Amino acid sequence: MRSRNVKRRVIQLVAVLSILGLFGPMAEAHVADFSTSLTLKVDDSKIRKGHYVTFISKLSSSKTKCYANRSVSLYKNGNFMSKKRTDPTGKVQFSRRVFTTSDWRTKFLGFTFGTHPHRHTCLKSTSNKVTVTVN
Repeated sequence: MRSRNVKRRVIQLVAVLSILGLFGPMAEAHVADFSTSLTLKVDDSKIRKGHYVTFISKLSSSKTKCYANRSVSLYKNGNFMSKKRTDPTGKVQFSRRVFTTSDWRTKFLGFTFGTHPHRHTCLKSTSNKVTVTVN
């Protein structure tokens, strides 16, 4: 009688361990972070007062979803100016009339996609500073 209980306990233990072995990893979340890089260029950094400047920003990443059709913001002297979406290659253009010498940057605030347990995050990034000088 006692050996039958021991056998039953061993079988139950093996069953529990096999279930934990099979279903344990499925409960863990898969989270991945992708770095991004943002650059900013201007067509002319020395202009006359009131002339237009075209700012060209490029968002790059190893993951297409991190740079295609993503929102990028333009900042003048640290103040928000406008927001646009990137094209399928990660480029975005802003055109502004500039009246005073100022520092410009673009920012990408990041993006998360996927559903639990398979989530991905595109990390935020800030471009280099570009100074537009008004003569």
